[in-house]
Amino acid sequence: MQALKRHIQCRMAACAQNHIAPYAAGRPCVLRKSQLTTVSVCSASRQPVPCSRAAVLCHADASHSPAAPVASDLGELLGPAYSEDSNMPDWHKGRRAGVILHPTALPGPYGIGELGKESFKFIDWLHSAGMQCWQVLPLVPPDQEYYSPYSGMDTNCGNPLLIDIEALITEGLLDESDRPPAMPDGDIQFDKVAAAKQPLLAKAAQSLLTSPKFSGLRQLMTEFRNSNIWIEDSALFDALRQQSELQNLPWWQWPDPLKSRKASALKDAHKQHKKHIDEFVAIQFLFDRQWKAVKVGADYSAWLINALYVYSCA
Repeated sequence: MQALKRHIQCRMAACAQNHIAPYAAGRPCVLRKSQLTTVSVCSASRQPVPCSRAAVLCHADASHSPAAPVASDLGELLGPAYSEDSNMPDWHKGRRAGVILHPTALPGPYGIGELGKESFKFIDWLHSAGMQCWQVLPLVPPDQEYYSPYSGMDTNCGNPLLIDIEALITEGLLDESDRPPAMPDGDIQFDKVAAAKQPLLAKAAQSLLTSPKFSGLRQLMTEFRNSNIWIEDSALFDALRQQSELQNLPWWQWPDPLKSRKASALKDAHKQHKKHIDEFVAIQFLFDRQWKAVKVGADYSAWLINALYVYSCA
């Protein structure tokens, strides 16, 4: 941890030397001509990142007030030519420093980073360090061999292992007695994490689906389900790929009625796997809810940058 702190402190010093402006009055400053310095902390080793203060989620304000002025000796503003390429940011906004960090690499009590307290603490650290961008990398459900964010099982869904267990306990979707044993910091043991968390996520999903006290939250889940038309296909695919006769086959080797998406076959499969599908939707709703809370928190401090995993083959 100390080595990581020293690394970050050294990179922060480099930012200062390159005149990468910090925040002023809680808002991004206009940045000047300088080299963009990125602090890379993207690793499967979840060492803690120093944080400055506790994050508080309040009502979001989508607009930011104009940036506070910066010292005149930081150099000229970037000229209009900087934005000739339509993919570049508006020149008057200046350059930004940022961090690459997948949320799984954050510290967490249960063997993996989560979309909970440590995510908000990291956002606070970005603010205090003058960082204006957080590149999170793909958040999709990874394959169960390498658990890489670039080997996702579904491009639309979120990784359930990122769901914050403590939040589920606080909301009552899980009991205090459900809290799993703590796991030490270090390299993520994905198999162990999945074995500990997946049954808890299934229990939380069933609580959401069946308990009368969650009728309001269940209504929000129904709205989520109706407004995301991809969720039914994603849930059915997840149910089918776990069937013993299909789990070792790519989808294009599935029986023709399924791989060709025959309406009658899909209807029968949906009916057969309804419980799994409903549970899958509930878990994705819980992920979506927590991820949106993180995004609201980040709106006050940093831009979130995702990444697409696109490969070509000859």
